[in-house]
Amino acid sequence: MIPKEHQPVQRSRCPYRHVAVQIAHRLVTSAIWNGNVCTWTGDEVRFMHGHWKTIHGSVDESLYSGTAGIAIFLAEVWKRTGDARCLRAANGALEQSHWLTSGGTDGSLGLHTGLAGIAFATLRVGQLTKNTALIERGASLANRVVLRLRSSSSAPGTDIVDGLAGILVASLWFAKVLGEKTFVEFAGELAQRLVTSSRQSMSGRAWGITDDGSFDPALCGMGHGASGVAYALMEYHAATGAPEPREIALEGLRYERGWFSRKESNWADIRGITPEFFGQEQPSGAAYPVFWCHGAAGIGLTRLRFYEISKSETFLAEVGAAIHAAERFLRRFQQYQSPTWGYDANFSVCHGLGSIVDLLMYAYQILGAAEYLAWARSIGDQGLQLSGSHQGQWQCGIPNGWEHPGLMLGLAGIGMNYLRLSEPHAVSPIGIMM
Repeated sequence: MIPKEHQPVQRSRCPYRHVAVQIAHRLVTSAIWNGNVCTWTGDEVRFMHGHWKTIHGSVDESLYSGTAGIAIFLAEVWKRTGDARCLRAANGALEQSHWLTSGGTDGSLGLHTGLAGIAFATLRVGQLTKNTALIERGASLANRVVLRLRSSSSAPGTDIVDGLAGILVASLWFAKVLGEKTFVEFAGELAQRLVTSSRQSMSGRAWGITDDGSFDPALCGMGHGASGVAYALMEYHAATGAPEPREIALEGLRYERGWFSRKESNWADIRGITPEFFGQEQPSGAAYPVFWCHGAAGIGLTRLRFYEISKSETFLAEVGAAIHAAERFLRRFQQYQSPTWGYDANFSVCHGLGSIVDLLMYAYQILGAAEYLAWARSIGDQGLQLSGSHQGQWQCGIPNGWEHPGLMLGLAGIGMNYLRLSEPHAVSPIGIMM
């Protein structure tokens, strides 16, 4: 049963698709054009002169916060409305991403930060708009990822956001969309690198533990931790049947269970903890976030996907724990049922309430429990109330910042979630690649 405070408020019958379309129109209106290329500006946090500062500037080319991610959202809206302005802006955003990555061999290859994500966005927009030229261009970009990584002398990290795990998942998606086995072979190379780079820990295996024995705890979570790498390895197992990646993936989940707190019904965020507290169930200094990047929402997404692949109900207990952690957080969020914003009321998909919507919607898609859909829609209703009290503005994922246009940090991701609330089975989860 849905807790009373999470039941849909009076506005729950609001046309969620209309909200997404309104956000898309705002993005179209705020786009900055140069010929057939467009971009946006937004706040971001940068380390400058020894301090983290919030500054305003042009967004980058990435899937995470830049033009590639915005393009996907605008194309999704075009598919549902036929609005030519959305299609033009989606194409213009991709042109910006392509132009910024046309300079050769520099730059990230990552899914959320680099070329793999831009290839994904190009192919996805090509699919949505039935544009064969874009699909061909996306295939070319995907092949560039393979060539560059195979010829690179430097090794990227292991995570989903910027490292091998994200590129592996993207490669499997390229193989499925393009029907080219070369991407499965490439994914196999990446899977083997992730298997080899895993290290035995206090329980299970993980990534990020140094070879020299210095203290470097491997993180939990989807964005930068064991869940993300395990998810990538499990996807490779699902695509090929290879047993070893599955075994290592399960060991990655076992590692994370070592950081699970029964009191918090959540997994510790161990960034910044000191060695003397390593291995405690509730280490001093650890936080217990509920979001996609570091926390319960991202971990819950991976367990749902493990269940979807394996049909093993052993993963459902951890899904329940993740949802319970989200519920506890949302009970505290009720204080924001007022015109007062708090940063925890931000609606970003990466580290805001949007990540909880993403988790609940995926839980509804996989498990079919109607209360998850109702609960997610109640969060959407609360978002509309808060936005309405701020002249239609949305709190995005930048501390001390204003709105951001991007997919994981801002408006494009918020809009995608409202499309999901409108069409639960027609729009894929944002936090994992389907």
